[in-house]
Amino acid sequence: MRQIPALLASGTVAHSIERGAGGVGQATLNLRQLGANRTLVLVDGFRHVSGVAGSQTVDVSTIPNALIERVDVLTGGASAVYGADAVTGVVNYVLKKDFTGVALDGQFGISDRGDGQTYRIEGTVGTNFADGKGNITFSAGYTKDSEVLFSDRPFTAFNGRGNNSTTYSHPDRRFQKGDIDAASMPNFASRYSIDAGRLPFGFAIPTAAQFTSLFPGQTPTAAEQALIARAANAPQFIIAPQPAFAISSYSGLLWRGDFGDFTADINNNGVRDCAESHVGLTAFGFGGACYVTTAGGGVKIFEDGIISTSQNQFGGDGAAERPNLGSLLPESQRIYANLRARYEISSQAEVFVDAKHTRNTAVSRNVYNTFYDSLLIFPENPFIPAVLQADADEGGGLRVSRDMTDLGDGVQNATTNRKANCIAAAAALGIANPQQFIESYTDPLGARFGGTIGGNPNLQEETATTWTVGTVIQPRFIPGLTMSADYYSIRIRDAIATVAAQDIVNTCYDNTQFPNQFCGLFERFSTSSPGFNGANLFGFRTLNQSVPNFGRIETSGVDVSVNDRFTLWDKNNISLGVNGNWTQKVNRFFDPTDPTLVNPALRELSVPEWSGVGSVTYNPGAFTLGYNVQFVQSTAVAGAIQIERLNEEFGPAGFAPDYWVHNINVNVDILKDRFSVYGGINNVGDAAPYLASSAYPVSGMGRFYFLGIRAKY
Repeated sequence: MRQIPALLASGTVAHSIERGAGGVGQATLNLRQLGANRTLVLVDGFRHVSGVAGSQTVDVSTIPNALIERVDVLTGGASAVYGADAVTGVVNYVLKKDFTGVALDGQFGISDRGDGQTYRIEGTVGTNFADGKGNITFSAGYTKDSEVLFSDRPFTAFNGRGNNSTTYSHPDRRFQKGDIDAASMPNFASRYSIDAGRLPFGFAIPTAAQFTSLFPGQTPTAAEQALIARAANAPQFIIAPQPAFAISSYSGLLWRGDFGDFTADINNNGVRDCAESHVGLTAFGFGGACYVTTAGGGVKIFEDGIISTSQNQFGGDGAAERPNLGSLLPESQRIYANLRARYEISSQAEVFVDAKHTRNTAVSRNVYNTFYDSLLIFPENPFIPAVLQADADEGGGLRVSRDMTDLGDGVQNATTNRKANCIAAAAALGIANPQQFIESYTDPLGARFGGTIGGNPNLQEETATTWTVGTVIQPRFIPGLTMSADYYSIRIRDAIATVAAQDIVNTCYDNTQFPNQFCGLFERFSTSSPGFNGANLFGFRTLNQSVPNFGRIETSGVDVSVNDRFTLWDKNNISLGVNGNWTQKVNRFFDPTDPTLVNPALRELSVPEWSGVGSVTYNPGAFTLGYNVQFVQSTAVAGAIQIERLNEEFGPAGFAPDYWVHNINVNVDILKDRFSVYGGINNVGDAAPYLASSAYPVSGMGRFYFLGIRAKY
């Protein structure tokens, strides 16, 4: 299903950790990249029970595979018939209605690397009665997908996936190890040195104007000018492997008990250890450290990687974003039993029963924080390393933590409206001298506060205007050839979106209109509020998350399909098919502060302009060989990249390459209509996901082999 261009943004069980609208181990459908909540899933024309908590989204992995006869996809708005949750289209699973006999289907699969095993067994039994007016069918099945860890793939092992964020500045903007040559860069060598209280790496390369200020009367050498030019021409951000939060470490950071500087020189090179790493030298407040712990109770000087910012690096001893023991693909087990019965009372009336039980269990893992915020180790503790004993005695012990910054909070600022609106809010609460109060205000954050996550009694249904026009051509002079093309245009108004707690507060105060609908979703303490204690003035008392109507979405494009069937030399049946999509636009208007501000999504992650799938099937009789290829045009390499700022922020490296994914399948009928063996290879070229993804445009499984048998009696 996900190979259909219109369903490219859907999420399978294998993709569920990173993508999809459900939980881990669930599969959801997403038509036109407009959201799974706007794609209606039916079974035999009837709505299917939701499988995703808190929404009407269906987990399609719970629909019995053995009973599926075909799947009809109606793209474009269908809300006029099915309701507001079908504004982008309908996917209808048509199940077998007159099944008779017994059918068994078993399949085993394994990756090219010998892991990721999948097991599936299904059985169906059915019979007609009352001269064909009625049918009763029972089907049951079990599926298991094995877990695959990050360490199991070379492209994800050792934090191999790239960062999906705009928090990593391009390293070319900073001095890296080996950049400064004393002979050819005398100005840089004199300033960026241990003797000058700095390091020859890690600091930002000065601009030409900054060079004039830092080195009055000096002219940069050719080598220095080359570094200045490198920094000036580098994009603002980068997506790269081994991203790490450098002021944190899973190995555990060490500080003196009094948070003072260490004086130790554990490698005896005559340089204070804290002056040997950029993190150790520039550690701010509680951030970063000079040392990390090692196996067996030892310590080592913090080792820098490629330095991006004062906090982020690629490689080194910082906390990896994706440690080896995290799940690349989840373990999933699904079991179902489905009883279907129908009886035709007359040509105008039918009684039916459809009863199903499904159980889906999924397991994934992540590396959790294994340290408290700060554990104090007293000086007399016998496990303190001897090389740090003097510092421990002087500083009242040692402190160990994964991340010392967990101890504090921060201050944020935003639009020019925020300060004025905060002053107005303080005045509305009766706070004296509101401007002075806000200018010196610090959020108390002294305790948790209550709130709700719920519905919105004033919520209105989404509305959509959809235009479609198409043509189907079946030329008489080429029997079996069918060509079709459809243009679609969908505009969704009053779009519903869940707003995060922080976004609710930000939007209230950043909006040009104040107060607005978001301000009514939270309450702050005033002097008359229940629970006011003096210290919590203007602190949050309650916050209610809701789902308002405040956005719109627009998309348009063209679907093209070409299919041909013909026979060569009487028995060689050949089928050819191509299904493609050109997306003209996908525009979202979800900025609460400016409803007219467009956020274009075309060519952002999972929204290619061009996509398609082609297939060839050859059947000379009992043997069938099939091949299909999926094409996904280059899109942004990470979900954090905004297409309108890609060139400025990331440059050409912000785009992933075009992808071609190849699959082969084969089926052999040993006993016609009774017994067959089938198998195939998915992802023949062993394509890996995008650099910053674990699941797009292919899963992290890699090349995958499967073999199965079907029997019917």
